[in-house]
Amino acid sequence: MMNSKPHAALLSSPGLGHLIPVLELGKRLVTHHNFQVTVLVIASHTSPAESQVIESAMSPSSSTSSNSHHQISPA
Repeated sequence: MMNSKPHAALLSSPGLGHLIPVLELGKRLVTHHNFQVTVLVIASHTSPAESQVIESAMSPSSSTSSNSHHQISPA
C-alpha cells in the first residue's frame, strides 16, 4: 500500500544556524501539513551543542508520528 502523505527531504549544512531552522521547518511540515519528512544533516566535527540538538530531534518524543532514524557517521 502506498503512503498518501507527501514526503519532503530537507538538507542542512553544518552549523546550528542552519540545523535549527531546518528542524523547525520539518516539524511544521509534519504537524501542520501532514508531511513525512526526512532531514539530512551533513556531519562534520560537530560541537556538543550540535550533537545535543541532533540527538533530541531524533528522539521519538520530538515527533508526532513514528519514524525510523538512521545516523550515518562520516567515513
